[in-house]
Amino acid sequence: MLKKLLVTTILCSGLALSGCQTTGSASPKMAYKETRSGINGALETAAKAAQDQGAQKESLLFYEELYRRNPGDAKAVVQYAEALRHNNQSKKAEIILEPWAAKDQNAALEYARVLLSLGRLYEAETAVDGVLAKDSQNAQAHHIKGIALDAKGLSAEAEVHFRKALDTWQGSPVAVLNNLALNLAAQHKKGEAIAMLDRAMIYAPNESYLMKNRNLILGLSGGSAPVAAQKAEIETTPAPVQKPQKS
Repeated sequence: MLKKLLVTTILCSGLALSGCQTTGSASPKMAYKETRSGINGALETAAKAAQDQGAQKESLLFYEELYRRNPGDAKAVVQYAEALRHNNQSKKAEIILEPWAAKDQNAALEYARVLLSLGRLYEAETAVDGVLAKDSQNAQAHHIKGIALDAKGLSAEAEVHFRKALDTWQGSPVAVLNNLALNLAAQHKKGEAIAMLDRAMIYAPNESYLMKNRNLILGLSGGSAPVAAQKAEIETTPAPVQKPQKS
């Protein structure tokens, strides 16, 4: 039903734009560009609406169509790749992103997330290091680097990057605060970990996983590490680390 409704909205948008152009004074080329832009906007709106409703498969269909119409547009490439990752199609996302990773920062960041989701932590680090070499204050890059280091058991090094991400984060910092809290708990810094989760719950009081993680950490004994805690940003636990092959 959602898909049918959104498709109808897109078609109506495109027809309305086309109708307007036939009666105006714009050239056919300009009319085509404006109609195309309107359809692209409608597709993106539909994809985001589906995503907001938790309809990931429907959202993927719209981002796929947007990508099909705009294969040379970096934003469309990244949006499609992210939707693929959310639908457990990270291998396909990797293929699409690989040619873009060296020439677009957002593509490089999503490429690193995809590699993380595939458990290829060393490659993800390499991808994100390329971003940090050009933009040392990039909060997203520091967050991804922190996740990769944390998954490799390098908790102290990961903490540094989580804190750097938090320093310059734009928007809700819940994901970073949650991941930093779990990192601190693994280092037996229980009080600091709880403080981070309390901060996170100010921004997202209805996120049940934050309270679950808080309760898990509160129940830890002095030498314990968190068990079954839920991480944020990368939705699934990374696969086992694949170390680089020696040449």
